[in-house]
Amino acid sequence: MEANINDERLIQVIQDGVATKTITIDQTDYLTREVFDPPEPELAKTLQVHTLQGVVDYMKHDPKLDKGIKEGDSGLAIHVVAENMVRVIGPLNGRARRRETLIEAQCYEVLGGTFKFGSYYETEQFLIMLRSLFAQNETTMALVEMIAKIDDSAVSQFEDDGLTQTVTTRVGAATRAATNVPTVVELIPFRTFREIEQPASEFFLRLKSGAREGSLPTIAIFETDGGKWKLEAIESIRKFLGDQITNIPIIA
Repeated sequence: MEANINDERLIQVIQDGVATKTITIDQTDYLTREVFDPPEPELAKTLQVHTLQGVVDYMKHDPKLDKGIKEGDSGLAIHVVAENMVRVIGPLNGRARRRETLIEAQCYEVLGGTFKFGSYYETEQFLIMLRSLFAQNETTMALVEMIAKIDDSAVSQFEDDGLTQTVTTRVGAATRAATNVPTVVELIPFRTFREIEQPASEFFLRLKSGAREGSLPTIAIFETDGGKWKLEAIESIRKFLGDQITNIPIIA
């Protein structure tokens, strides 16, 4: 009988030694031994699109597209990450408090080629890019007309302010004239989603004499607005989505 009592006490001592207990220190609870959590649930693979309309279509589609995900659901939000990225995110979930990205719109691939500001281009290549990668307005057309008439590799720089440049252009079949090149121009490059109005910006236009005799000048455009256009694009994206999607917060 005594042996059985001792055995029970020994078992109790062992159980007390391995039992997980909670202790409180400075109003924070701690466990007396390491506890392994079960793995977090996997997040769904994000649906990738390339237009803002794709986001709108997703949110307004039959809820069967993603069961339980529809306009007005608690916890959903639209995040305008940047001038070229939008995400629809779900609420925080799980112990790790992770958000699920349901759909992401990026306009990189839709835009295709991009203009490298600050890089010098050959005249013909610059003209092609000016026509294909910029919205056409009076400034763009005037630049195209002026650059197309450049007929000399020499670029002169006036001494009065060190900024104004002049090039030789064709006036007629056999006539040439010195033409001043504008220093600051306002242009509208394609830099964000095409569904919204592209922000206009001021740029610094510079020409360099051709490297070889008889070659035409090279041309570069430098950004000068300090990224202000990105804020304008983000606000335009927020307005575009807000006009078509209601009851869901838009974070921009």
